[in-house]
Amino acid sequence: MLACWRGKVLMFVTLLPLLNAFYFLPQWVGWRTPVQLPMTIIDRLVPFDPGWVYVYVSMYVMLLIPPLLTTRGEPLRRYTIGATTMFVGAAVFFVLWPVEYPRPALTGVAPWVYHIVISLDRPINSIPSLHAGLVAYTLFFAARALDDLPVGMRRSILWVGMTWSAAILYATLATKQHYLLDLPAGVLLAWLAHALAWRGAARPAAVAQQDPEAVLT
Repeated sequence: MLACWRGKVLMFVTLLPLLNAFYFLPQWVGWRTPVQLPMTIIDRLVPFDPGWVYVYVSMYVMLLIPPLLTTRGEPLRRYTIGATTMFVGAAVFFVLWPVEYPRPALTGVAPWVYHIVISLDRPINSIPSLHAGLVAYTLFFAARALDDLPVGMRRSILWVGMTWSAAILYATLATKQHYLLDLPAGVLLAWLAHALAWRGAARPAAVAQQDPEAVLT
């Protein structure tokens, strides 16, 4: 985690405010009236449960792990490019086609974290789901950038990440922060952003075979 620590600090310090600006700007501008999407059968079957908010916000912890475990500077640069591309693309959708969350009015007791979420997040940045996009982008990045870790450790990280991601995706539906249709749209956006960021890059394992010291630089 201490490898390339200056690059990691710089990335988090610059990237987090930038991405938050792209997310919240469409909410502040409000150029168009939000619309609603039709509810699928799965949207109706998943009950509203604000208690899932703890799993929902755990996504912000998950995002930090793969970049912190990265041992080279190049993946950090590509991570920044892909994340920025994803947020810019999502912001375009949020501005041109604001879709209102299926979030119901709160009538009972809810965790304090849920109250913070709904007080900060206006329910109009629905599709594509950045929650789904970010967990998918994190897995794509981990699968690509952590090739230099021991095979067993890398596999364990990916399996934990996939299980954690599934729980987060369910939480987006249980908290009614998203429709089901928002999730594949977010994953597709993440895949496109990741593919663009890593276009033309060699796999770290291939680089290591040519130059064993390249993994640590």
